[in-house]
Parts: sequence; C-alpha cells; structure tokens
Amino acid sequence: MRSFLFISALLILTCISCNKGDDFKGEGQIRGRLVFSDSYSGDGKSLPLAGRSVKLAMEGSDTLNYKYSIVTDKEGYFTFTNLEDKKYDIFFRDTVGGTSFLAFDNRMPGEAPFLLEAHNDDTDQNGFFLVVRDNQNNPVGNSDICVFNNALLAQPDSCTGSIFQLHSDAFGRVVKYNLIPGIYYVGSRVNIRNTVYKQLQSIEVKADGITTSDLILNPVPSDAKTGFDLLVQDKYGKPLYNCAVCVFNSRVLFEADSCAGSITQMTTNTDGEASLYNISANTYYLRVKGIYGNITLKGEGELLVQPDKVSTKIIVAE
Repeated sequence: MRSFLFISALLILTCISCNKGDDFKGEGQIRGRLVFSDSYSGDGKSLPLAGRSVKLAMEGSDTLNYKYSIVTDKEGYFTFTNLEDKKYDIFFRDTVGGTSFLAFDNRMPGEAPFLLEAHNDDTDQNGFFLVVRDNQNNPVGNSDICVFNNALLAQPDSCTGSIFQLHSDAFGRVVKYNLIPGIYYVGSRVNIRNTVYKQLQSIEVKADGITTSDLILNPVPSDAKTGFDLLVQDKYGKPLYNCAVCVFNSRVLFEADSCAGSITQMTTNTDGEASLYNISANTYYLRVKGIYGNITLKGEGELLVQPDKVSTKIIVAE
C-alpha cells in the first residue's frame, strides 16, 4: 500500500514539474509588448493589453500545440527566455470587451523589442460594419440607424418594426456583432443644415466574417411631401363635398366602425377632395361619411403611404 502511494505521489510531482517550456535550453530571448487596435470603433490608437496570455510555438507548427505561454505585465510587456537560435511563432487570440482580436508574428531571439499588435479577428465572429456618409462622401456622425429583418417594414423615416437601433460614433461608424445570418435592412434619416438626408439599403450578414459597407445618405428635395390626396365620390362618379373623413393607422381601431381612435379627422372640399401631409410612411385606413338631407353615404378604404411621396386614393361612398 505504501509503495502504491509513493508511486502515485511521484507521478503527481513529475506531472507538476512538466511544462511546455522544459525543452527550452538556449540562451536567447524575445521581448515584446502586446497592444490592440479596434478597426471598427477605436480612435486609431494602439492600447496595451495587460494580464493576457501570449503564446510561443515552433515556426510552422500548429499553434494549438504551443510550447510556451506567458502573461503580459501591467504595461502589456512579455519576455520569452531560454530560446534557441531559430525562428518562433508568437501569437495572441482572445476577446476584448466582447470583441475578438488576433495577433501573430514570427521572430528570432536577439531581435529588438517589438509590438505584437492585435487586430479584429473577423474569422471568429460575424456581423456588419457601416460608415454613414453624405452624398459628398463625408462621414455623418451621431446618426440614428434603424435595422430591420423584414423588407416590408423597413423604412428610413421610422424605427417602427425594427429589430434594434444603432447610433454611429463621431466618425459615422457603427458595428454590430454576432447576428443570425441573413439579409438585414438599415435605414437612417438626419437633418444637416435644414436639409433632410436619408437612405435605406440591404446588407447580407454571413455566418462568418464582418460585412463592411457605406450607408450613403442622399438629400431629400425640399418640396418632397409624405402623405396622401383623397377623392370621395358617389357611385356615379360625382364628388361628395363636406364629407367627414376619419384616418387610422391601426386596423384594429379602424374595424371598430367608429371614428374613435383615429389619428385625425378631415372634411372634403367642394371638389370632394381632402389631403393629409407630413405624416409617417405607413399603411392608413380611411372611413368616410356624408349626410345629405335624409341620405347617408358611407365608404372606406386603405392606402400605403411611402416616404417622400404623395399617394392618391379614391373612395366611393354609397
């Protein structure tokens, strides 16, 4: 029994004394500093990474079978010692603030201290990176961006129906990681010096990698309107004047068969016309009612209002 315990203890001590650096018998060293720079949301500066593991492997070997690992100090510095006079692969791979970074270099002992600079590891995450620009290619900072996964709901004027919203930084940049692969629709609308700029476009996000794109905002003509023109007439095609019009943006409220819950109410003019502008792009439901002596005429309909366009609709009241 004692012999068994002694042998077990000896095996444990032997395993403890083993490490990936035991076969390094040289006198050389490689000294470096681990830094990282975020290409998508950083300020262009390289920042040191403290307390991170940097690994060393024989040149050309599988980096999973590294020989030596060391943790950087508080300034990001690291030193590999007892190295032989040949080239080694030095690398780092980890996440910083939830974003994956990767660094790789190939060096020999005795060379000057170097920067091991980690950059975004696009092979280990997916998503998209956008730069919002105006039609003169200038970045548009601090802009709101609506992201949709449904083409029918997508619009640059409103985030209604969007799956999430983003906000570009001062340089117009915005990044979103770890998305379900598929087609997304991104839209933005901003006001620059009293001129409205907007755009809506699609982006394909794949299972791996970051899709990069520019979102170019184009100016909207100053006389562009979003709304509709309505004509109410009877079954003989004659316009109906002084006809009440109730406008809804909710089908549920519209089906209640009253004007309760309508967003606004209008009255047709002598030509049977009524107009509504400066509204959001959406589907609207209309109910009309005209009382002429002891005769009451009613009608209803729906129409799709698109951004910066005036839709037209004819409703026949009977």
